[in-house]
Amino acid sequence: MMMMMMMKKKKKKKKKKRKKKSRSRRRRRSRRRKNRKKKKKKKKKKKKKKKKKKKKKKKKMVMKI
Repeated sequence: MMMMMMMKKKKKKKKKKRKKKSRSRRRRRSRRRKNRKKKKKKKKKKKKKKKKKKKKKKKKMVMKI
């Protein structure tokens, strides 16, 4: 089994390497651009949510005491 796997890998590697490089480069560029846009939007939303959560926590503590 091990010998068969090694033989198969050696034959396929030459063809796969060229395809993977072109595909990965295109995917990485698109992913980076998407992530940057998403991160900027998320940061603005998170700041607003944090302020609201702090106020709610204070009110809950007063009710419990």
